Amino acid sequence: MPFSIRATDTLMLYGRRHTYTRGAVLGAITVLFIVAGVSALFLTRFQLLPYLTDSFVRSRLQRTAESYGLELQISEIRHSNNGLHLVGVSARHRIGGHQLDIDTMLLRLGAGSLLRPQSMLRSISIETMTLHLHEGSNGIVVPRRGTPEITRAGVGAPGIGGPGAQASGGADLIPASVHTELWDDAGLTSQAVSSLFRALSRLGSAPEIQARAVELTFSSDRSQSSVPWKAASIHELHLGGGVLAGEFSFVSRGTHQIPGNTPRLPDSATVQLQLGKGPTELHGAVSFSPELALPLGGSLSTVLSSTMNRTSNGDPLDLVLQRLEFNAGWITLEQLSLESHDAVTPLSLEALRLGHSEEREYLQIARAWESANSSLELRGAWSLARASLNLLKAAEFIEPQLNLRIDIDGNYRLPGATPLLTGRTTELGTDLHSDISATEPTTQDRVSPFIDLLTAVDRPLEVRVQNASVSVHDERHGTAHSAEVSLHDLDLFLERHNHSISFGTTGMLKSGSIDAGHWDIDLVFDGRELHALSIDLELPQIAVPIQLLGGGFIELVRDGSLVLQLSSAPHAGDSDSGTSWGGILGLRNAAFSLPFLAEETFTVADMSYEFALSYDAQAELSDAGLLFAWPDDRDLSAALGRITMRSGILTVGEVQMEFRPSLHGLFGLDGPPARADVDIELPPTSLQRILGTIPAPLLGELSGMRLGGDLAWAFQLEVPLDRPSRMEWRSLLNAPEFQVLYLPPAVDVFRLSGSFDHTIQDPGLEYERSVRIPPMRPVSNDWMRRNSGMTPEEVAADPRREAWFTRVPEAPARNVSAPRQGAGHRYVRLEEMSPWIPRAVLSGEDSWFFAHRGFDWPAIKRAFELNLRQGQVVVGASTISMQLMKNLYLNHDRVAARKLQEAFLVFLVEEVMQLPKERMLELYLNIVEFGPEVFGIYDAAQHYFGKTPQQLDLTEAVWLASILPSPKVYHRQFEHGEVFAWWLQRKEQYMASMLRRNRITQDQYDAEVSLKPRFRDSGT
Repeated sequence: MPFSIRATDTLMLYGRRHTYTRGAVLGAITVLFIVAGVSALFLTRFQLLPYLTDSFVRSRLQRTAESYGLELQISEIRHSNNGLHLVGVSARHRIGGHQLDIDTMLLRLGAGSLLRPQSMLRSISIETMTLHLHEGSNGIVVPRRGTPEITRAGVGAPGIGGPGAQASGGADLIPASVHTELWDDAGLTSQAVSSLFRALSRLGSAPEIQARAVELTFSSDRSQSSVPWKAASIHELHLGGGVLAGEFSFVSRGTHQIPGNTPRLPDSATVQLQLGKGPTELHGAVSFSPELALPLGGSLSTVLSSTMNRTSNGDPLDLVLQRLEFNAGWITLEQLSLESHDAVTPLSLEALRLGHSEEREYLQIARAWESANSSLELRGAWSLARASLNLLKAAEFIEPQLNLRIDIDGNYRLPGATPLLTGRTTELGTDLHSDISATEPTTQDRVSPFIDLLTAVDRPLEVRVQNASVSVHDERHGTAHSAEVSLHDLDLFLERHNHSISFGTTGMLKSGSIDAGHWDIDLVFDGRELHALSIDLELPQIAVPIQLLGGGFIELVRDGSLVLQLSSAPHAGDSDSGTSWGGILGLRNAAFSLPFLAEETFTVADMSYEFALSYDAQAELSDAGLLFAWPDDRDLSAALGRITMRSGILTVGEVQMEFRPSLHGLFGLDGPPARADVDIELPPTSLQRILGTIPAPLLGELSGMRLGGDLAWAFQLEVPLDRPSRMEWRSLLNAPEFQVLYLPPAVDVFRLSGSFDHTIQDPGLEYERSVRIPPMRPVSNDWMRRNSGMTPEEVAADPRREAWFTRVPEAPARNVSAPRQGAGHRYVRLEEMSPWIPRAVLSGEDSWFFAHRGFDWPAIKRAFELNLRQGQVVVGASTISMQLMKNLYLNHDRVAARKLQEAFLVFLVEEVMQLPKERMLELYLNIVEFGPEVFGIYDAAQHYFGKTPQQLDLTEAVWLASILPSPKVYHRQFEHGEVFAWWLQRKEQYMASMLRRNRITQDQYDAEVSLKPRFRDSGT
């Protein structure tokens, strides 16, 4: 049925029937509502609303003030179209004495504010406000919600609360140590940072606040207040809508002392900020006039000092700043510097720009900082450093200037400040025979935390340094180098994106006012792939960069120039993979002072190395050519990567050779690369020309020697770097016309077969003795068969015996009568000694003496690995041949050059002269030291046992052999009257070695192993 509207209707009302028109009724009702609304609006606007608002606001503010322990007064509340005007607002804390006075405050109310009072405020405007805070002896009183209970009379005293003020529930006291939480580094906690970010994120929903002419004043009962200002002014402030903007000024207390710190506060600061929800949405700037100085003492100095394993013992530094700018994830610090309190500026920058990350990284660094300050352990400091690197996305250092000092001990210091950069450089010249147990941690142990730190960050990172300069003042005296060294026009960039690293640097080096070099280096590395590498380095004075290393390095390099050029080059063939570079390295007029190598300063011949370098990160490990036994505990199947010198022409003086090192298995292994190879090819070259390239201090007593003929040398070396003792090499020497044209008399080894005079010296005891050595006499074949370990066939076929002796007599050994004590030196033939003497000495000093040709290569390999692992020379591998050359011709200085001289003399005796082994052993036993002023086997037998060498038994022979490494040390047992108990273990080792080599029988071992030698009376 269709719906229709009828024009008239009938209504029964009070028993009467009325007929009406519907439109007229609706119109009348509408008019009534309009009249009622206008009347209500008029009444509310001009009468009811002001009354209700005044009553509501006063009561609400009073209740709130009372809950905080405040006395509140409001002179007038007016209502206008703009909102509520509060005139003459005054508040005072009953206990703390805080005073607040506001001339005018405008509150803008939102719609429905009476229905929803919790959201009534839309904005607050304040004109002419003053606030006073006071610090009592127990700290600053901070109001908090609660019901105050005042227990002290005279609370209403103007201004401040007395020292007897107490409150329960209405106020909290900030303790006197609050300054440590406000200023000290430890106050930055993760909770505080988190709260700050939450507050910033709510700015958009909070009421807008505008303020003008706000004055803050501070007073204190304490001699050193926790508040660094006595007054502050807010000329204009706007807070709201995600924006904080304002202009502030401060009046500092002058020299404001905080225990452990001395901050220098600016007279005024201008702040313009726009805050977002996170740290990367912060915009604005803060300018300080004249500057802001924040102390870097306290726990920060302690943490930084602990990272260097040092104790802070200098003055604290101030971080001085003039302007701070925030813009879209960047923080810019302008006119930044570090200053000590004696007006010295160790570091200054025009600007430092830091690109930072999100809130979670800030929380991580806050927790790491808190941990580092609480524990002050090195581990906590490294955690802080890693967290800081994770926070950082980019950094730009614009025109930094760094001033450093090297003190008289070779330590780096910031001038006039805490030695944050102090670190003693390891001295060179280590004792070649240091005890292993006394060695310090290796360089790898000291450096590994830094490597760990650099590899801890896997996020993109960009670092740029523009136009930097570094000045170093060297306070060490007695050197030939300039006291002022500086780096100029230093630019550097480092970009890391995922696995890609780009690095580049340019700069100049000066020594005083003299140019000492320049460099230009670029590198691009993507994962394992080295895409680009370019080096242009020229150092006309290489002593200058060496000087910058600090420590004792300044004395090592005295003069010389260095040039290095490296650039990309095409491959040698189409089948080659990877990348290639070509370059040249040159060293001119280089003078060195290396105490571990030679006693005197020496100048090396000019050198150059022209090379072609190839790098292939995907190359599989190639088969070894010489190695036959790889370490069993290392899986090399995943080893990849190779660096190879495709060609390398090394020129030293007038000598030229091919020198090609290479590294294999760079990746995919735990530990060092798999293998290192070296190939050397020396074409036929004059021996005298080769000799001319060796500096005279390295030749020592051999200086002036003349050689004839040519030498050609082919050398191949393969070293498994995990087990260097398993290295293998092939050496082919070809010198068919080799001649020794002249040997200085002091090292004339060719006289060893005849009679000669020898001077025995002990510089430590100022002992000197001249002895006469008789000419060589053959030893019987029977003695050789019984004592050398050679078979009868080997003895008969020995080419040395055949060359020197046409007939070897089978003469029996002769007895030597015992002379009186104190007689002169006696030379004793091998056949006139107890057979236990050579057997014991060979077992302890050189078991393979009769088998090798002067060098025990397996022992040398083992010593090389041990010394390499220890980082210094701790053991040697000297043979009896080498010890004989040292005792006869060389001094006992523990330098590497003496080893080289010793090796050459051994070569002459073993290869050129081919002196019989028995003659060398006989000479050794007759001149070697056995104790203080005790030289030779005859003196030793007399001194310790009162016997002739022929009368010594097995135990006595083992004693004499065992003391040879350190005869003066073992002599203490003789002075004691008997051997110490631990020596029996050493004797057992010697006798076990003799037993294994058939130099004693099992019965002899069992009968003698537990016996002690019986010394003669040491007092006679």
